[in-house]
Amino acid sequence: MKEQYKEFIGEKEAQGYKGMHLHRMVAVVMGSGKNRKYYEPTQEMIEAYKKAEEDLRDQWDELVAKELVPIQQIPLGEKTKEPMLKGITHFYQLFNARQLLVHAKLVELIRETYNEVLKEELDKGKDRKEATEYAKAISTYLTLFLGKVIGYNSAFTRWNKPKGTIAHTFDLHAYRWIWDYGEFDMIPKKGGADWALVNMLKALKGIVKRIKDSNSQVEIIYGDAEKTTQRYRDLDIIFIDPPYYGAVQHGELSDYFYVWFRLILKDIYPEAYQFLEVPKSEEAVYNEVRWKRLAEKRYEEKLKRIFKNMRYSLADDGLLLIWFAHKAGEAWIKTVKALLDAGYSISAMWSVRSEYEHGLHIAGKAALRTSILFVCRKRQGEGAWLPDVMRDFDEKILKRIEELEGYGLFGPDLVMGTQAEALRIVSGGWPVKDPSGERTPEQILDEALNRAVGIVINHTLRKVAPHITNVDAPTKFYALAYSLGYGDIIDYDDARRIALALGTTEGDPVEEIVIKHNIGKFQKVDVDGKKTKAVKLYNAFERDEKSLEEDLMINVLHRAVRALEDGESIDKVAAILAKGGHYICEVAKALYEVIPEETKNKNLQREKLRLKDILVGICNVGLHEIAIEKIEEAKEQKRLDEFIKVRKE
Repeated sequence: MKEQYKEFIGEKEAQGYKGMHLHRMVAVVMGSGKNRKYYEPTQEMIEAYKKAEEDLRDQWDELVAKELVPIQQIPLGEKTKEPMLKGITHFYQLFNARQLLVHAKLVELIRETYNEVLKEELDKGKDRKEATEYAKAISTYLTLFLGKVIGYNSAFTRWNKPKGTIAHTFDLHAYRWIWDYGEFDMIPKKGGADWALVNMLKALKGIVKRIKDSNSQVEIIYGDAEKTTQRYRDLDIIFIDPPYYGAVQHGELSDYFYVWFRLILKDIYPEAYQFLEVPKSEEAVYNEVRWKRLAEKRYEEKLKRIFKNMRYSLADDGLLLIWFAHKAGEAWIKTVKALLDAGYSISAMWSVRSEYEHGLHIAGKAALRTSILFVCRKRQGEGAWLPDVMRDFDEKILKRIEELEGYGLFGPDLVMGTQAEALRIVSGGWPVKDPSGERTPEQILDEALNRAVGIVINHTLRKVAPHITNVDAPTKFYALAYSLGYGDIIDYDDARRIALALGTTEGDPVEEIVIKHNIGKFQKVDVDGKKTKAVKLYNAFERDEKSLEEDLMINVLHRAVRALEDGESIDKVAAILAKGGHYICEVAKALYEVIPEETKNKNLQREKLRLKDILVGICNVGLHEIAIEKIEEAKEQKRLDEFIKVRKE
């Protein structure tokens, strides 16, 4: 399909058509909310769109000459590979023909508005500087309005069926290909353009409301974070967001808006729009496409330089506040080590809810709903010994876990908050010295994270499923993967910490618990644009018969689930469950509760449904206990028969 798409675009481009996609109009939505209705498009509607394709072909050279459409090529990056596979190589190809015509007209109108506002202000008697600044402000906010429009009006949007609305192009923080995209109706009141303008004005009024009574002078500086603070001294607070390691490629995603904004603002803000695309050479981000094998080292060194320069600009009692949200321990270690090496200590860390609960990029996933706010100060001490730093470590971590649970944190957010506390403790004695001289600084941070995650995992296990604390390690691993929100694909770093918490110390803990017992496999996955090692857990329907032979609790449940799915009798399924012993239903209940309600994995959905059937149809009426009694009676009878046989001999 990708090759067909690429060939189609190539053929149409050769014929002079732009904004062409392998698509067809399938529905027109009228009204909203309870009054929303779907209609089949009329022939007139279809012909109207075809006319837009012809109009764009006829007007294209003129639009390019007037610089009303972006013609830049999309740079190869971590997040831009997907559209390129389908032949979309230029920014204008991210839109259909009608969208391009509409956006080009908006660019033209906003440009004309600048000149009209400037003339009006001069006619009112204002001097040129004041009139120019006002015209620049109007054009800037209208450009942001354009950004709102193109964010929701591209061939990469998504139709949100439950809400009946168009979702943002970057709902998933990526150039993600969507087969059923939506298109704004720009003309009617409360339509696309009107809605975008109202939203822009709402944001502007909110900003004005918050700063109108401030006596401080607001200054906006454009530049590299490594250098922009150097002009200042004795700052009270520096507040930065991101970095996020490789989680969000801000530079690559910003290009989408930059190429359109530049059409309007390059003469108004030449210092900010002198380049054809967003400058990325100094971006503080992990990006293998850009920096290859040096990506990790470059990220850490860049952050360290940024933090050092900011330290120079802070007052002695000043605060550096940093937002951070990432599940992977590697990202934590690299970011925090750069911070500590730059001369800071972490005085506090706060978990702040920062994501919409049902946002597309987190709904039904092991995504973070909170971010961590690092509160950092200039470090005053000369370091400490590792035993002193780790004294009372477990007690401090447990106390913090209870606090975080009191705030409503669970799953990945609880783990992240616990990791944050571990790093705060270690930072208080940085640079931490190991009396044995065996551990590097990175290893000390890693061990602190391992220990903290082990504590939160065991705490979670005792709380969520107390009856399975004494079952086999593979079953506990399976339950924890879901109860902690990781799901069936777990980053190896996270999987290793879970396995370590379950008491495995020999060899590769994941190999010992997961791979050798056939409950999962290693595989490479794309995480934040980086191919990384992960663990894929098998659900009941992804396992072969041989992998289910071992009498682990998870195997017993998976055999029962499959038997029920295959139409076996309740009594036979109960007999299978009986092999798991008296606590098998407690394990089944624990698994049912931790497997997510919302998942795109249909096999996992079936597993959850069959577990529910087992709980309702077998466990609730005690059929497994009857089966267990039969097994025990059979065993007792066998022992009795053997005894009688021996006596007779």
